[in-house]
Amino acid sequence: MKKKVFVLFSHNLVEDQIVELKTTYKVTDIVRLPVELQNLWGNIPPEPKDIVAIIAPIKKWLIAEASISDFVIVQGDFGVTFNIINWCLEQDFIPIYATSKRVHEEEYLPDGSIKISKNFKHVQFRKYQK
Repeated sequence: MKKKVFVLFSHNLVEDQIVELKTTYKVTDIVRLPVELQNLWGNIPPEPKDIVAIIAPIKKWLIAEASISDFVIVQGDFGVTFNIINWCLEQDFIPIYATSKRVHEEEYLPDGSIKISKNFKHVQFRKYQK
């Protein structure tokens, strides 16, 4: 049986995330939003008080594409994320999010200064829980 994950966030999955989805979650298909919906997800306008109508096209697309027990990675605007998570739970989709740890590297330069680079390393996906 095919298991899908729908990606609702603004950046691309890293290799570690893809491997985890395939091995731990047994995902066979990784589905990104169509371009117009990806643009909407990444550019939620801050002015409206009510976002339900704004994200209705994303919900309509998920209803058409997803099946019960498919995963949905949800990360973005806090209000939209909260709304989509609750809606996914009502639809029997499984909303998940990525966790990461900050890894920093220090490089001592000839002038005595220190250059610090911060990177984020994927740790795991975690299910949103009520």
